[in-house]
Amino acid sequence: MERIDLSISVVSYNTKGFVKNCLNSIYQYTRGIKFEVILVDNGSTDGSIEMFKREFPQVKLIENGENLGFARANNQAFNRSKGRFFLLLNSDTKVLPHSIERMVEFMDLHSDVGAVGCKQIHPDGSIQPTLTIALNMWTNLWLIFLRLFQLRRVVSNSRQANFMVNYLGRILGRTVSSYLKHYSDDKRMPYEVDWVSGTCLLVRRDTINEVGLLDENFFMYTEDVDWCLRMKRKGWKIYFLPGNKVIHYVRQSSKGEFGNFSPQRFKSIYYFFNKYHGRKAVILLKILVVLSMFIQIELLLIPYFLSPGKKEAVKARLKQRFNLIKFSMFLQ
Repeated sequence: MERIDLSISVVSYNTKGFVKNCLNSIYQYTRGIKFEVILVDNGSTDGSIEMFKREFPQVKLIENGENLGFARANNQAFNRSKGRFFLLLNSDTKVLPHSIERMVEFMDLHSDVGAVGCKQIHPDGSIQPTLTIALNMWTNLWLIFLRLFQLRRVVSNSRQANFMVNYLGRILGRTVSSYLKHYSDDKRMPYEVDWVSGTCLLVRRDTINEVGLLDENFFMYTEDVDWCLRMKRKGWKIYFLPGNKVIHYVRQSSKGEFGNFSPQRFKSIYYFFNKYHGRKAVILLKILVVLSMFIQIELLLIPYFLSPGKKEAVKARLKQRFNLIKFSMFLQ
C-alpha cells in the first residue's frame, strides 16, 4: 500500500467558487509529498457537488444531506483518511507555494510537536489573527474584551504592532501584547504557542489517536482552541510557522464582522468556558459581552443620528449587537 504523507480535509457549505479556488491551489502548489484531499459537503445547494464530481474526480467526496457543522464534518474526513498527518483547511483559503509541504517537513523534524499552524493573510497581504499566547480564564476574558472592542483598529499596520509589542509590551501587559502579536510581522522563526486557528491546522495522526477527534458539541468556532488545549494537556507542543502563509478570504458564509459577533460563535465560546471553567465563568463572560454590546450600541448611535448616509449600515450593526445581547441573556 502506498504511504500517504498528508490527508487534507476541506469542508464545503455553499461556497462553490471559493472551494474551486482552494482545490486548484492545493493541486497547483503542493509538491514533493504524497497527499489526498477529502472534501465534505454539508448540504450545499449552489451546485457545488456537481462541480466537484466534474472537475475534481480525484477528490474523495463525502456528501451530507444537511449542515452537520465544521467539527463533525472534519471528523468524518479523518475517519476516511490515510495520511500520517491530517490538515484542516478552510474552503475559503488559497494555498501558496510550498506552504503545506514545509509544514509537513517541520513536523517530521520535530516528533514532540502535535500540531502546527501558519500565518493567514488577507488577499491584500495584511495579517489576520491566528493565535494567542495564553489559555487561562482571566486572560481569555481580557482577550475577548479586546476583540469585542476591536482594538486592532488602532493598529493600521504590522510595523505599528511590532513597535507596540517590542517597546511598549511591559507597559501594555502580556495579554495586550499577545493580542497585538496577531498583527505583528516581526517573527520569522517557528515558535511555540497555545493554539492556532483551525483555518489551516496540521495535526499528527498519532496525536489525534491519543487526544481524540474534534468535540462535536462545537457546531462551528472554538473547536480548534479546545483541540489544541487537549493536545497541550497530553504533553504535545503546538507551533506557529510565520514563514508559511495561506490567503484566507475570511468567513464567506458569515460575512466579515457579522461572524465576529454571531450568536453561533458565542454559543461555542460559552460552551468552551463552561467545559473548562464552569458555570460561574460563563455568567461572568455573558455579563462582559452584554456590557460591551451596550457600550458599542451607545457609540454607534452617534453616527446613526449624525451621518444620514451611513444610517442603514449602522442600523444593521445595531441590530446585530441587540441580537447578541438577547442571545446571551436567554441562552441556558
